[in-house]
Amino acid sequence: MVMGRFFLTESERQDISNQYNEIDRGMLNFLLRRYKVELKKLGDDEYPINLNVVTFEGFPEHSFSSFNNKKQMERVILNLLEDAGKYTDEYDVSSLNTTRQMVLKTIRAFLNFILPKK
Repeated sequence: MVMGRFFLTESERQDISNQYNEIDRGMLNFLLRRYKVELKKLGDDEYPINLNVVTFEGFPEHSFSSFNNKKQMERVILNLLEDAGKYTDEYDVSSLNTTRQMVLKTIRAFLNFILPKK
């Protein structure tokens, strides 16, 4: 069963941009345009296990499910952005890297938007 993508209204886009002022909008739009959520049912009819699988168009090797934790999801998306040429990793532990911080805030904003609210 494919849940498909949906389009954001202008007010929803405004809410996202107001909540996250320190994000890369181009990167967020790149992720929003390419993600797709599929609902897979595992188990039998009596005790089903629902699994949400997030995939990205054009990047089939980069996907994660609702069983992954957020850090694993962040790593998958960071690898996707590196493979797409949207971000190059210049991580240095000894210094504050504001570009990396902005990228991680963008990824977390994207995950907060697509993950189901509990």
